[in-house]
Amino acid sequence: MKKFYLAFVAILLGVTASFAQPISDHAVIPIGITLNPILRLEITNGNNIEFVFSALNHYEDGLGSLIGAGVTVYQTKFKVLSTRPYDVVLYTDPTTATVGGQSTAGTLNLNVINHSLEVGPLGDEHGIVSLPQADLANNTPIITNGGPTGALGAVATTNSYIMNWGCGNVAGKTVLGKTPDRYLVNVLLEASPK
Repeated sequence: MKKFYLAFVAILLGVTASFAQPISDHAVIPIGITLNPILRLEITNGNNIEFVFSALNHYEDGLGSLIGAGVTVYQTKFKVLSTRPYDVVLYTDPTTATVGGQSTAGTLNLNVINHSLEVGPLGDEHGIVSLPQADLANNTPIITNGGPTGALGAVATTNSYIMNWGCGNVAGKTVLGKTPDRYLVNVLLEASPK
């Protein structure tokens, strides 16, 4: 029986030694990285444009600034903050070619309003375009493939834009002969990811 006790004690000591603390150990720390896409359009200046025709030369020559004219009253400055390529579209609400007056039955064709786009401090010309475009319901792209990997994203400052507005200052698109009234239309800018 003594041999049995010795064998039992030897087994217990062997099993106990196998459960001893190891000299080193390790633990796993999972690290997750979530990259949420960022796309934000912010108007920094000029979020309300008002053309007031109060002199004869306003009717004859129109109001507003074209590229490089230096008239900041009729400018909308905006920037797009994005982590991916984007487009910016321009459209009116309502999406019609004409807008009615507030106190008369007069209508005004929106093609008397025009805009030109400058990119950042570089003043890159993107042409003078009259509203409305051929199909406002489909929106009008004014910036395509902008952003960090797009053609306009090579320099960080190119995510800033200046929209120059004019009214009646492009040949053939005058307000002469229109019914005096206040006409109002909402022009929307919308940034969307590529």
